Amino acid sequence: TKTGDSTGAFTGRLLTLAAAPGAAVGEFGADGAAMIVAPGDKLTCVYLDNAPAARLTGGVIVRVASPGRLELSPPQARPGTVFRVTLHDADLDVDGLALEQVNVTASTSRPGEGQQRVLLTETSPSAGVFTGEVRTNDRVSVGMAETGYLNALEGESVVVSYADASPAGSAEARSLVTVSPCGCAVITADPPSLSAGADLGITVADPDRDLDPLAAEAVSVRVSNVDRPAQVYVEVVLTESGPSTGLFTAALRTLDSVFQEVFFVGPRDVINLSPGEALSASYTNVLPTGPVERAVHVPVKIIGTLAAVPPV
Repeated sequence: TKTGDSTGAFTGRLLTLAAAPGAAVGEFGADGAAMIVAPGDKLTCVYLDNAPAARLTGGVIVRVASPGRLELSPPQARPGTVFRVTLHDADLDVDGLALEQVNVTASTSRPGEGQQRVLLTETSPSAGVFTGEVRTNDRVSVGMAETGYLNALEGESVVVSYADASPAGSAEARSLVTVSPCGCAVITADPPSLSAGADLGITVADPDRDLDPLAAEAVSVRVSNVDRPAQVYVEVVLTESGPSTGLFTAALRTLDSVFQEVFFVGPRDVINLSPGEALSASYTNVLPTGPVERAVHVPVKIIGTLAAVPPV
């Protein structure tokens, strides 16, 4: 609508509607006065000028507000690690032809540790994905703000936060990483030798696998009867003894049976064996040097015999 007599200026409004699941983005609503959009979409407004005859075209790009999503990797690492920060926020891509930048804030769970501003750079023009790094030091002292690194020791957390201005009122996006040493895993069996039909306790100590400090997690161990080559292994699920312990345990039942299983067994809590045989429990340790198999050998007890020589 024209703003006034002889102004040559015209204004109008276009209503946008949030896309429902399965809706075709970019289509107009039933009344033709609203456009269906999704967060992160680009709206292009074009005006076709009839005079001069060249019909000049002008356009403007408008971003639909998109909630930011923040990631921090690796999810767990040793002190001194350089963490990678990734921010997904399409509406920060104002210039589709340039690499843009945004600041986020990094801190640790240590009281008094200074905050660091981390500059993130867009991965490519118009990507809406921004990356950067957070550097950490293995120090017990409290670091000053704006030094470019954070001090973090075992058991502490690195926190990166981002205040999203659009949509309005959105909360900060956060990602927590528990910093702990990448020690090699240890697998143990209890008892170290057992009777056929007894339960075998299996324990894995691996702090690297404590990915969520607020939850009790799980790992798997492969157990096989080494004296029955044709018997397929069983997968035993070990549960963390508590949040953030890095200690995983399970009990495997054994059956005193000569029955030979020759098909895939997979996840199971029981395995067949006989006196004189042996079990092998193996666990694949991923950090710090890559996949390494760690195993424990468990012999099955056999009842001894006593004989007199020469016989009476």
